[in-house]
Amino acid sequence: MPITDLRFFPMVHSPFRMSTSRIVDSTCVWLPINKVQTIHSGKSAVMKCASEGHPIPSITWILANKTHISAFSIENEAVSLHSDGTLLIKKVSVYDRGIYTCRADNPIGSDTTAIRLQVIAPPPIILEDKKQFVLETMGRSLKFPCTVKGDPHPTVHWVFPDGTEVKPLHYLSDKVFLFPNGTLLIKNIVPSDSGKYECIATSSTGSERRVVLLQVEHRDIIPQIAATSQRWTQLNFGNRLLLNCSAIGEPKPRIMWRLPSKAVSITEKDAGNYICVARNRMGDDLILLKVSVTMKPAKIDHKQYFKKLVPYGKDFKVDCKASGSPEPEITWSLPDGTTINNAMQADDSGHTLKKYTLFDNGTLYFNKVGMMEEGDYTCHAQNTLGKDEMKVQIKVVAAAPRIKQNLKAYAKIKTGDDAFFDLCPKVLS
Repeated sequence: MPITDLRFFPMVHSPFRMSTSRIVDSTCVWLPINKVQTIHSGKSAVMKCASEGHPIPSITWILANKTHISAFSIENEAVSLHSDGTLLIKKVSVYDRGIYTCRADNPIGSDTTAIRLQVIAPPPIILEDKKQFVLETMGRSLKFPCTVKGDPHPTVHWVFPDGTEVKPLHYLSDKVFLFPNGTLLIKNIVPSDSGKYECIATSSTGSERRVVLLQVEHRDIIPQIAATSQRWTQLNFGNRLLLNCSAIGEPKPRIMWRLPSKAVSITEKDAGNYICVARNRMGDDLILLKVSVTMKPAKIDHKQYFKKLVPYGKDFKVDCKASGSPEPEITWSLPDGTTINNAMQADDSGHTLKKYTLFDNGTLYFNKVGMMEEGDYTCHAQNTLGKDEMKVQIKVVAAAPRIKQNLKAYAKIKTGDDAFFDLCPKVLS
């Protein structure tokens, strides 16, 4: 902005009186009467600061953001200081608004002046039509663009017919998504999606709006299966089977299944083809899902035949881990012919069963082994496809008591002394 009126303000910082025969050092700044400068956003701002003094003063500008610019500052592409003290700001934005202070310094003193920079910026601009009417049939997916420009860059959000506000990258549902560039995506539209959709662009300089009026036509649509489980599913015997199937259409399709069997737990009879059928008055859609059931005969892992010496009265355990599909049942045969499994173990009324504990993993635990527990133990693992067995021989180590003979058959003592004889039995094992 041109400076139309200048006034000279001397500032004397010397203690000497002024006279015609003596030079008084001083610093002064030529100030513009109008200290407000208005610039349009994107244009250049030129702020002059003419000064006088002896010695010649140096000029420093203090920007609105408190940055200091002088002849010794590092070069800046956005802001530069000319040799005559003029400050140049290239392409101003609303962020450059504020007070700019020019300070003139020499050894005698300093002087300052301030200029307020005002930046005029237009409100945000939406490039698309401010009002748009969209007529579509249900089932389709639509994109409503909302491209904005402005300085500073505006923020964008959409307001739905029910008043819901959606911001970029904000999750509302799988049906709706707002991209960072302002484009609104609505999937699989239905008649209830009809209404006014409003895009609002906002910045510190103002706001702009765009309205999209959507009308979704109702029509009958033949069913279409939209999502299912994987086409082929493999399960182990006894597992649970879960198959998903969803469809779109108008009226809303009804889902039906054609199954190989009606069992909840999977058996060999449940392997085969499962057909999902989506049906409404317009027609059918179907998809075939295959299910296979993995089955293996019972097998004892790490099977071995061995003999085990167990000290009398000690505890002992033996493992019998089995695998297979369906899961095998573990049964132990005891030396006296008794059979024990988890079901029988639940009944603890018998004395024999209390001596043993059978764990779910097939491990048999002996509590304080006695001579009655000596013998052969057989582990049986069985499922619908086969069986396996493992034998373990238990030998209880014990010995009958006997007196240990003293090596000395006689003892020689003096008259009046005490005589000691150790006649206690010692058990030799």
